[in-house]
This record gives sequence, structure tokens and C-alpha cells, in this order.
Amino acid sequence: MPTALTKLKQLYRPKDRRFWLMIALNALSTVFMFFLQSGFLSGIGRAVLSVVVLVNAGLGMWLMWQLANEPLTKTGSAEGVNQKQL
Repeated sequence: MPTALTKLKQLYRPKDRRFWLMIALNALSTVFMFFLQSGFLSGIGRAVLSVVVLVNAGLGMWLMWQLANEPLTKTGSAEGVNQKQL
């Protein structure tokens, strides 16, 4: 049974596009939360941005789940990833 540290090590895949998309979504979450908490937006703007934040967080968690549960090959890459596409 894999430990939590093993799962975290599986997330780091710099040659996989999903890894970089997950990083970008996490950075975007920070920007979104800044605008939500700063008070620049009023009612409808906050509501729309809140929905975008929830979708962004859901996508980030889904990507993290995929990366953490996909087995690695001996080369350290995911089995289903074609290296030429990267």
C-alpha cells in the first residue's frame, strides 16, 4: 500500500503536461482569491468569480488525483503518456 509520501512523489512529473496545468490552476486560484477578498468586485462579479474558483479548484483536484493514482514506469514517467507529444 503506497504511503502519503509516495503519492506526493508521484505528483512531480515535469515532462507531463497535466503537472504543469495543475501548477497553473493552483497559481490561478491565488489570483482569483485575491480578487474575491480585495473588494474590487460587487455582487454579480463575486458570484461569477466564485463559480469560476470552484470549477478551477475541481479541475486542479481532478488532475492531482489522476497524477497521484497513475502508476510510474521505471523511467519515472506515466505509462499512458506518449513522450513525443510532450
